[in-house]
Formats: sequence, structure tokens, C-alpha cells
Amino acid sequence: MLGRNLKILIICSFCFVVAACGGGEGGEDLLPANPGNDGSGASDEAPEAPVELQLVGLANELVPSADPVWTWSCSTICEYRFVVDQSPTFEFVDQPFELTSSAAASGVDGTYYLHVQAKEVGSDRKTQTMHVSVVLDKTAPTDPVIDAQLDDATESRSATVQWSGASDNIAMGPYQMAVGTSPGATDVSDFVEVGSGSQGFVTGLSLTSGVSYYSTLRAVDQAGNISAVVTGPAY
Repeated sequence: MLGRNLKILIICSFCFVVAACGGGEGGEDLLPANPGNDGSGASDEAPEAPVELQLVGLANELVPSADPVWTWSCSTICEYRFVVDQSPTFEFVDQPFELTSSAAASGVDGTYYLHVQAKEVGSDRKTQTMHVSVVLDKTAPTDPVIDAQLDDATESRSATVQWSGASDNIAMGPYQMAVGTSPGATDVSDFVEVGSGSQGFVTGLSLTSGVSYYSTLRAVDQAGNISAVVTGPAY
């Protein structure tokens, strides 16, 4: 009788150990799962996507420039190769990459193009070649001609001056006028914009009766080039 009871006790103890170590009903694991791991040692998280490789800071320049300079950067650590010419397209073949990230256009007036490609340092990833343009204008406009004084000055503004317009090889900007107490002087008012028409005056002055004043005019193009100055008669 004692032997039979001992066998039952041993069998029950064995069942308890199996239930504790082997799993529950249906073979389910009773131990807490390791999230993000299927047991194979590999993580379920997706690998981080590489940063998109792109050039930054370049666009077509819409306004002519007398001294155009391009600067650019990259979305990662890059080196570059570039060419400046007057052709809208260019294809790199075996030109080396370098760390320089700026370029200038120089030469005769006209449209210039920058062609630049970036390569990520330490890899073979490259951008597509980017092409941007600028109009180089180093030529000053022709000189305007003052034709007439249309009215008298007041205490707060100069006399109205009429002129024949200047011309430019690329694009004209607004005219500028100054006022002084001698021809060409700017001691009363420095040069201010007076529009792109053919007459104008300067306001915001404090003129004194009995003093002679002179209006001086110059033409400016969109690139900032300046003509010679011309001065009208005293008023």
C-alpha cells in the first residue's frame, strides 16, 4: 500500500514540473514574450533609411549680376565636381570630386551656367547633375541727359528735372538723384531712387531761400552698374 501511494506521489510531482516548465494548455508559452524578437536573435525593427542625397542652395538667378557667385551644400557629407560655362547642358565623365562648394562666373556679358554634381563621402552615392544659370552684366548703362527743369524747388523738395533716358545692354533699373549746393555734390541729399521714367525730384529736404542747389542724376542697371553722373542747372 505504501509503495502504491509513493508511485502516485512521484507521478503527480512530475506532472507539476512539466506544467510549470513546458507550457500551458495548447502548448502556449507561459513565460513573458520578448517584444520585437521572434526568438531567432534578429530584431523586427526596419533598418533606418539612408538620408536622401541632394544638393542644397542652388537656383536660377532671375536678376542680372555684375559679380555672380554660387555657393551650395549637400544633405550629407559630400564632395563635388562642377563646371561653369555658357552651355545649358553638361555631362561629367571622369572629372574628380573635391571639397570646394562655391564657384563664380566671369568673362564677357551673357548667360552663364553652373553644372554641379555631389558624391557622398565614403560611398558611391551621387546626385544627378544640377544646372543653374545667371546673367553676367558688367557693362554700365549709357549716361542720361538732363533736358529741362520743369518747376521751382520748394522748402521740402528739389525742382522737378526732366531727362532723356539712358540705355543698357541687359536691363535698366531705376534712376537715382542727389541734391547738393555745388554741381555733383550730395551734401543736401545722397542719391535716392526717383523711378524709371523721364522726370523726377527729391523730397524730404530742408532747403533755404537764397541758396543755390543742384540736382545730379545717374542711371543704374539691374546688375548695379552705374553710369556717369550728370548735373542740371542751379535753382
